[in-house]
Amino acid sequence: MAAQAHLGPANLEEIKIISPTKLREVQPGQVTGKESHYYLPGLEVIEKGTCSSCKGALLAAMRRLSREKRSPSCTILMGQRVREKENEIVHNLKPTKPLVSIGQCCSWVVDNYQGEQIKGCPVRAEAIYRYLRTIS
Repeated sequence: MAAQAHLGPANLEEIKIISPTKLREVQPGQVTGKESHYYLPGLEVIEKGTCSSCKGALLAAMRRLSREKRSPSCTILMGQRVREKENEIVHNLKPTKPLVSIGQCCSWVVDNYQGEQIKGCPVRAEAIYRYLRTIS
């Protein structure tokens, strides 16, 4: 399934297992991959308790945007537990960036704040990509 979503190889011999002690720190908006890393400077992601399906969908969308040399300028909220930090998050939001909530877990965002929601549970990578492409 991951290979079909272009999240990794289908061939078991190509899969690398990396121990947590060998991972390096990654900057906000930067994602590392097999071939290289990419950076989407305008994108801010705030997540807590996000399921692997939604994380994978966002990663696939980001990879595609990076290949197209697009960088959406927005703040994404996602995850079941992000509401626990609502006051802290809302206080630190940049008013110039659009607010985007991903998935059913964050449907409360559009009910309480100006923003858009990418619907789904889990949300599909194509839906994230299509929306973020419009604000690149």
